[in-house]
Amino acid sequence: MNEAIDDLTGLDLRARVGSSRTHNPTTELELVITHELSVQFAYVLGVPPAGASPDRNYGTIDWRFRHDWSLETSVGDHGSTSLDVLWHHRY
Repeated sequence: MNEAIDDLTGLDLRARVGSSRTHNPTTELELVITHELSVQFAYVLGVPPAGASPDRNYGTIDWRFRHDWSLETSVGDHGSTSLDVLWHHRY
């Protein structure tokens, strides 16, 4: 599916279905702008469980500022935000 989107649009788009934010499935669309910068939009399907974040839409920016380091920030439609500094070590 990702290759078909790339063929149609010429953009490096990646589509995914997952359940990373809640127990409900999420649909995600990521646009890779450069190797160092990507923008992701996610929509949570279904109703969030009690006690979970009420956000159903998320926007995320991922910036790889060094070889093993990245800065990721997410903003939800009901006000939740997160800022993560990640270190990835590959063997």
